[in-house]
Amino acid sequence: MISVCVATYNGAEYIREQLESILAQLSAEDEVIVSDGGSTDKTAEQVAQIHDPRVRWIIMPAAPTREKGVWKQVELIRRNFEHALQQAKGEIVFLSDQDDQWLPGKVDKVLAAMNENTMCVVHDAKVTDEGLHVLHPSIMDLFHPCFSRWGVLWKSPYMGCCMTVRKAVADKALPMPQGVEYDTWLGCVARSLGEVRFLKEPLLLYRRHEKNASFLANKNTNSIAVKLRRRFNILKSCVLYL
Repeated sequence: MISVCVATYNGAEYIREQLESILAQLSAEDEVIVSDGGSTDKTAEQVAQIHDPRVRWIIMPAAPTREKGVWKQVELIRRNFEHALQQAKGEIVFLSDQDDQWLPGKVDKVLAAMNENTMCVVHDAKVTDEGLHVLHPSIMDLFHPCFSRWGVLWKSPYMGCCMTVRKAVADKALPMPQGVEYDTWLGCVARSLGEVRFLKEPLLLYRRHEKNASFLANKNTNSIAVKLRRRFNILKSCVLYL
């Protein structure tokens, strides 16, 4: 069984198109868990209009946070994906943003790349504009992540929208530590349990637009203080998994 975990927040504009690209590749027994972080637009209506029993709509419980700016965003995204992962029943768990589009064959190609020792697969993606016109053929070539064990301290190769993990990884990774991006944490846990495979083939269209929540969407303009805190948080939380 496959579970697809999707985190949403005010994603009405693109969520239906994304879910349709996902559902077309799943079997009848698979599931799509959509965890919503408090949308105030018509995201819920767009999801409901799909009328597919494989889709489960859940609401992330509200919780206070003292974080501000970039760290508040990291915390909200982390909690939303954590909430979705807590509900996942499948042995293989795909992660998904609300505004991309899966390319045909993504599921089959990821599953083909997973042997019994593979805990995580990360694939490439094409970067597009709002209308899905390709701006760059490879997000890996554009972003230049570091694939070494300690590469997470510089540029993490774990891009959530391009990741698939075994349920064993999700089970060990929960609850997630604060102050660390959810995908970096999952990748580090996966590496501690077995093999992580990186596929150079682009298997989704990564939609870049002004409302992107992902930090991959735009050039990193974080301050030195933010970058240093990020590295400290990773070392504090992930050092045993590197």
